[in-house]
Amino acid sequence: MSREAVMDKSLQISEKVLASEEYRAAKSLFVFMSFENEVDTGWLIRRAMADGKKVAIPLIKNGRMMFRSFTLSDELTEGQFGIKEPSENMPKAYAKEGSTLVIMPGVAFDRSRNRIGFGKGFYDKWLSERPGLSKIALAFDLQIYDGVIPHEKHDIRPDRIYTETEIIQ
Repeated sequence: MSREAVMDKSLQISEKVLASEEYRAAKSLFVFMSFENEVDTGWLIRRAMADGKKVAIPLIKNGRMMFRSFTLSDELTEGQFGIKEPSENMPKAYAKEGSTLVIMPGVAFDRSRNRIGFGKGFYDKWLSERPGLSKIALAFDLQIYDGVIPHEKHDIRPDRIYTETEIIQ
């Protein structure tokens, strides 16, 4: 997709998320930093901050994912996968059941909400230690596969997937 199409569809997806009960109920968003042609999360992050929500973004360190609190004035660096990351010195962020919304990335999804990530299992591992958190995924329509994506028992599915034209539950 062109950069213009990515931004236009990302805005449509973000507007659906902003209108959702999950978003309204959340006091904090734990959200991925978009990379290349993923759904752009920049607008959603800025809006969440304007709405008074705390925002946390992932940091990969020693093969594990952790989240750090983030403000727009914080500087980010390029992580080992080329994705913007916070400094390890930024304050740790703690997810709380009932008030945290986790926004997951993915390469492809099926209609049962199974997902293919980037193959390292960071979100599966992190979420398995925090059952009960509200979690959604953002995807473009073209990332939704009508077949079944192979999955294993330890794979964590989002509660919903938001695309530019639908919400898959």
